[in-house]
This record gives sequence, structure tokens and C-alpha cells, in this order.
Amino acid sequence: MTVGRWTGREAKLLRDALRLSVRAFAERLGIGTRTINKWEARQADITPRPYMQEVLDTTLGRASDEAKARFAAATRDDAPEHEIAQPSRPSVRGAMLPILLNGRLVFVPFDPDTVTSRGIGALLDEVAASGAAGDLQRLASAARRPSRVDVAAVEQLELVTQTHRALYHDLSSAELVAAVTGHLQVSILLLGGAQGLPLRRRLGAIAVETAGHAAWLFHDLGDRHSAAHYYAVADTATRDAGDPALAAYVLGFRSLVIGSEGQAREALAFARDAVETAERSATATVRAWLAGVQAQALASVGDPTACCDALRRAETSLGQARWEDDPRWMYEFDHTRLLALTGGCYARLGNVTAAERTLREALEALGPQRRRRRAEVLIDLAGVRAQQQDIDEAAGLARESLEIAVGSGSMTGVQRVRRFRPELSRWDSVRAVTMLDEQLHDAG
Repeated sequence: MTVGRWTGREAKLLRDALRLSVRAFAERLGIGTRTINKWEARQADITPRPYMQEVLDTTLGRASDEAKARFAAATRDDAPEHEIAQPSRPSVRGAMLPILLNGRLVFVPFDPDTVTSRGIGALLDEVAASGAAGDLQRLASAARRPSRVDVAAVEQLELVTQTHRALYHDLSSAELVAAVTGHLQVSILLLGGAQGLPLRRRLGAIAVETAGHAAWLFHDLGDRHSAAHYYAVADTATRDAGDPALAAYVLGFRSLVIGSEGQAREALAFARDAVETAERSATATVRAWLAGVQAQALASVGDPTACCDALRRAETSLGQARWEDDPRWMYEFDHTRLLALTGGCYARLGNVTAAERTLREALEALGPQRRRRRAEVLIDLAGVRAQQQDIDEAAGLARESLEIAVGSGSMTGVQRVRRFRPELSRWDSVRAVTMLDEQLHDAG
């Protein structure tokens, strides 16, 4: 039997079929146990390198008939329902094509089904005929013949990517996701025909960042399947981008997503992979943020020593940061955000005194503008106050966090508050708690 594409999931099934320990399996393949553990932690989200695909093919081919039968049966039984059904990719119907028109960003309705037959170039030509010129016509020409994409067209797409980055702080995920997925469609189309390594690198970087952005937005909207799909798109595009630091950045967000779903060990595997990937290629700011992400994952698995070590590394790297060196895709990670992240780590580790002090400092430093981050800090502090049995304040902080989540259309934010609510179950009749229940009911 053959395997079309090995992932960590199939490798784990092969090890089980061979009835080998992790160490014995690693020795059979000629690799380290750390690699095996990473495959098994990330399952279908990781694809071994091509030469390892061949090694796995050979190992399966040399297996006994009984082991092959066990592997075949396990592969059938373990296949996710969505893989058996082979559904289409997450729909981007209703997406918007981002256009810069006379220096202003305009979103044009974009339906992939109709574009398949008419072509994106035809759609862009219609908009161009309505008065757009220059950049828009250049994109229309490139979309019709992707092999002719030029530097100016790529610069246009980079400007749109930069605009999406800024709009994240002003629009809800529901408002922004259509524009981001439309932008990704155009970027991938042009990437498919781009000539020359420099342009492919730049288009690949656009695709990686935009796919990662789309995945994060779908995560925020509570759509786990679409989030996983777009992270897979980002993973594929990293080969064209050739930027390990950007790949590590996306891995860092994947760690946060997996961790928010309660998969602490898997989140730690992503975080470690991100830190290792960024070690020699990323700026100090990126390394600081990734060390903070790793600290958060370590706190979730209950490892205070390693968590504090990661926080110290984050502080050290941040002290070395030069903002002018940071890539455009790296968001503003500063001492205030590290303070908020540190407070969350203390809360997860049960150090309520340090957590309360640090989280209050972070709230004061964040101010009212950084609403998304503020909502996370508020719910962390609510958990601390619940442990200290100040129920009125705990419920009040949770209500404030929920209000921000609802206002920004963040289903993830709403779910954070829902997960917190059982911590107040002993005080269901307290007025502050019943008010929180009413807000949660209204949130849907």
C-alpha cells in the first residue's frame, strides 16, 4: 500500500502499527525522538520533509504483512469525517476584492464561482472602466496574464496588506474577513504565474501573512475548520516566501489558537517550533513575542520554571529591540503587551498576588484604545478576582470583557467569558452574576 502524503497523523499510525516506542521508531527512521514528538503533537498540521516522506514510504514497504494490515485499518478508522466526505474549501462567497482607487481603498464584490468562468481580469476591467486607472489597470493586466506581474503590481498588493493590518484595530472580524480572503485569492493567483525569484518571494510573503490573517479572523469568528484551512494555505505559501521569521510568526499565532481551544501540549509544540525557526532569522521584537507565546503555553501545561525562563528571554530580547528593524508584518509588541502576557501567565500558574498586580498595571498602561487586548486582560483579571472571592468585581470585569467582545464581533472573546462563568457557580444568586448571565444570554 502507498500513502499519498505523509503527515504527523500517518506517521503516528505507522508507529502504532509497528508497535514501536517513540525511541525505537526514531531509531528505525534515523532521526531524533524530538522530531517524532513534534509530528505526533501536531498530527495532520505538519508534513515531514520530502526525504522523510521517502524514508516513511520505505519503512512502510518493509513492514510485515500484519503491520501493514494494522496500518491500513487504522488509517481508515482514523480518517476525519471531513476528509472522508472531501468537502470543498471553505467558501469565500461574498468576499471583496481590495482595490486602491485614487489613493483610497475600495472593496469590490468578488465571487470565486463566477470568476472561474469569466476571469478576475474581466472583473477588474469592469471596475477599471468605471474610472479607475493606473494601479487598478496594472492589476487587471497581471490577473489576466499572471506571468506579467510586475514590481508595481506587487507594491499595490503590499499596500493593501498593510491596510488590512491597520484595519484589524478598527473593524470587527466579520467586517474584515471578506476583504482579507479576497486579497488572498488575488495574491495566490498572481503567485502562480510570477516570474523571477524576487517577485515570487514578495508575493509569497503577502500570501503567508494574508492567509495567517484570514485564519486568525476565522478563529475569532469561531470557525475552526476555516481557520485550519487557511493555516494550511499559509504553510504552503512559506515555501515561496522563503522567510523563516514570517513562518515563525504564523506558527506563534497557531500556538495561541490551539491553546485557546484547550490543547495545551499541542500549543507548546507549535510555540517551540516557532522559537526554533525564528532563532537565527527574526528581529529581537519577533523573538521577544515568540518567547512570550512560549511562556503562555508553558504556563498552561503547569511548568513555572520554564515559563519564567521564557518570560526572562522575552524581556531580554525586548530590551534589544530596534523598532526600525522590524518587518512590516510584526505588530507593535512592547513592554505593555509583555506585561499583560506576563500577568496572564501568573494567573494560569495560580500566583494570584503577582497576577493581580501585573494585570492591573497592564490595564492601566493599555488604556481604552487597545480594546481587543484589553478584553483578554480583563477576563484574566476576572479569574484572579474570582479566586480571591471578590465576586462583584470578578463579574463586573467579565461583563466589561464581554461588552468589548460583542462590540468587536469576536466569538472567541465571548467564548472566553463563557468558559470563565463556571468559576462563579457558587454565587449564582448574586446580583452581579445574574447581570453577567443576562449579558451572556443577549450575546447569543
